[in-house]
This record gives sequence, structure tokens and C-alpha cells, in this order.
Amino acid sequence: MEKGLQYRRTDRAIMNAFIKLVNQGSFEKLTVQEILDEALVSRNTFYAHYRDKYDIAEQLFKKYKEDFLKLLKESYTDIGKEWAGTSQFQEFSDLPARLFFQFYQEHKDLIYALNKIKTDKVDMDQFVSQLFRERYLCAPSNQTRQNPERNLELEAEIYASVYNAIAHYYSFSGSNVTLPIPHMEEALCHVFLYSIGIIEKHCEEDAFSYVMDTAKQAKERKENYQ
Repeated sequence: MEKGLQYRRTDRAIMNAFIKLVNQGSFEKLTVQEILDEALVSRNTFYAHYRDKYDIAEQLFKKYKEDFLKLLKESYTDIGKEWAGTSQFQEFSDLPARLFFQFYQEHKDLIYALNKIKTDKVDMDQFVSQLFRERYLCAPSNQTRQNPERNLELEAEIYASVYNAIAHYYSFSGSNVTLPIPHMEEALCHVFLYSIGIIEKHCEEDAFSYVMDTAKQAKERKENYQ
């Protein structure tokens, strides 16, 4: 048991050294010797744990994905299995996004390092894009409201790219930068309103009320038509 504990401690020392060195420099230029010096382990000890620096990166990336997806799954279960299975929950819950950015706040150093690494097996951009792309495509409204004029694939790509942009902001703006969820949501609203020209046509403080009034009028017209 003591051997197992020592192994885990050494493993953690190597991982921490790797993360620190990648964040201070670059993954491409990082050498095994630098990791040995930082972790205070011998070369034989290092190779008893990992094949090379790519192996460390892959193991960290795998652990990150497993931990986040486990958190996501457990959170859905915790709030109630029955409600979590309804279309209302799946449609309107922002839980994946909130958990995603909460997870970023709690694992900044690791995620910053992983974002600086891009190999065939380590690609944070691809993971984030796939996560939110699939979430958009699987939304009940997008599965049940068939409209031949909509391009769901394009919509999903845009949706995923937005969250990837926010993920990059979290990762590369410095360890002291924080973006509370409400501020993030407000930023998304501003970008959306600007992209469709509403903020350009109306002063910023009136833009949100304009959208709400327009939506209300559209709903009333639909009800009158029916």
C-alpha cells in the first residue's frame, strides 16, 4: 500500500511539473530533462510512469474529459432523474455551459496547459466544439421542429464556436481573469444583438427591451392568426 501511495505522489509530482513548465514555456520545446529537474525524479523513475511528454499530455487530457463528463452526468442525476428526462429540462437548462465554465475556473492551470497543446490525441478545441455541437443538435426543439429552410449543421457549428471562443478567453486571458456566468450570458446577448443589427439600430440600453417587444408582438400576431 505504501508503494502505491508513493507511486501516486510521484505521478502527481511529474504531472504538476509538466503543467507548470508548459504554462511557463511551450509544449513543443519542453524536454524530459526539464521535467525531471522540476519534479525532482530520476530518468528511470520517469519512464516507470510515462513513455514521454506526449504520454503525459494524453493522460492529462483523458483525465480532464473523464472528470468533466462525470461531473456533468452526476449533476443531471442530482437535480432529479424524472425532471432531467423531460424535454423542458433538456431544452431550457444551461447546466452544461455553467458546469463547463465552473470547471474551467477550478482547473485553470491544467486547462491552460492543455489549450497550449495540439496533437492527434490532444485537442481541446475539438472536444469543446463536439460537446456543444452535439448538445445543440440533440435539443428537442431541433429534433422535432423540422424546417427544411434551417441549416442545423451550420447553426450547431456557430453555437459551438461561440463557446470555444469563451473557453479561449478563460484560458488565455490570465489566471486572475474571471467571468461570472451572468456576465458571460450578457456578453453573448450583446454579440447576438449586434450580429443581427439591433444594437446598431437602437441604443444599447433599449436593445433588450426592443427584442422582448418584438417577440411579444410576433407571439400576438401568431395567436391572432390562429
